[in-house]
Amino acid sequence: MVIIADDLTGALDTAIKFSQRGAHTVAIDARGAEQLVPYLEEGYEVVSVNTATRHMEGEKAYRIVHSLVRCALEHGVGCIYKKTDSVLRGNIAFEIEALKDASRAAFIPFAPAYPELRRTVEDGIMKVAGIPLAQTSFAQDPFEPITSSDTRDLFLHSPLKAVSTCDGFFIPVDGQADVVVYDGRTGEDMYKLAQNLYKAGCRVFCGCAGFAEALSRLLFCGHVMPGRLVPRPMLVVCGSVNPVSKRQLEVLEKGGVPRVRLTEGEALEPDFTSSVKCGDLVDVIMGDLETEGLVILDTLADISAVRGSAMESACKVSRALASIVHSCIDRGEFTVFVIGGDTMLSLLEELGRVAVEPVSELEEGIVLSYVHHDGRRMTLLSKSGGFGSDDLIWSLVNDKENEYQEVKL
Repeated sequence: MVIIADDLTGALDTAIKFSQRGAHTVAIDARGAEQLVPYLEEGYEVVSVNTATRHMEGEKAYRIVHSLVRCALEHGVGCIYKKTDSVLRGNIAFEIEALKDASRAAFIPFAPAYPELRRTVEDGIMKVAGIPLAQTSFAQDPFEPITSSDTRDLFLHSPLKAVSTCDGFFIPVDGQADVVVYDGRTGEDMYKLAQNLYKAGCRVFCGCAGFAEALSRLLFCGHVMPGRLVPRPMLVVCGSVNPVSKRQLEVLEKGGVPRVRLTEGEALEPDFTSSVKCGDLVDVIMGDLETEGLVILDTLADISAVRGSAMESACKVSRALASIVHSCIDRGEFTVFVIGGDTMLSLLEELGRVAVEPVSELEEGIVLSYVHHDGRRMTLLSKSGGFGSDDLIWSLVNDKENEYQEVKL
């Protein structure tokens, strides 16, 4: 199986659904066939690809996805999963069009619900905790504000004919639809849908990690493996601007966790990471890791208020955070907990575009992975920015049943 995701946390939180059921799985960063082929030839059962197309122009995203799908099929891959954002951001219509064109599938089944995170689809309407998506905080996203809760509106300007249905047995015939958006309220809804589609001969699917969980139950029958020990100390790095992430960090800080924050000037200054001041900041982080065992690194920069491109500024912030983390990694061993897909990608680019081995899911959407860097194995935790209760991270790092393994700096 090949999974194609538009950001790195998405590639990981989908890959882990298969990895934890025993599938030999790897997550990679790839924009073309030449980067995918080596992993297809190494015998992995599941290769999860981050295309980093979330914020690209639609036509470019189409070309990248089309190339990867054709490559996978030409190498005998039996199943393709196009992973989409669980709150419908990104170039979804372009990438589904690429999936359909490259695979020549009669239609694309699209199951965007993620019931485990309270993201459901009812009569084609995406809801978060029962609230229509366009009425949630995602309507204030600084990069891609959500304007409609209707999943069919994704295809208003697409040549694809999309329909939605609450009937998990519906299979279009005679060109009734190019894309069928299926409702989903519960995990069992998703599993029954996966069964029905697979029995009908579908081998190309689209959805978020919620539907991937259903497919993993169907295709890989192994029991879900238990979580692994999480080595301490831990550096929590957040580049996400989502209000949910901000509240989660505030809970940690109120609980006494040291918080190191880059100012707007520091985060956006090109030469800051090579400055003496940045070196002093790294000293502070390493000192707090040794004495406290848990540290937050984020930024005070208000991306939405910065002059110029918000996306360009966000990339600068992600690169600055990643550079600082890299400097810390060079000085000691610790777990890195990254919040936000762009920050995760920037960190892996800093480390040399290493492949990621997803190992276990500590909580829904929080993935523990291993990467190899400079001859040693590092532990990474990752989550996307916009989900979870305010105390999600606090509860995870303070869970008395989770036997943290202490590592001497």
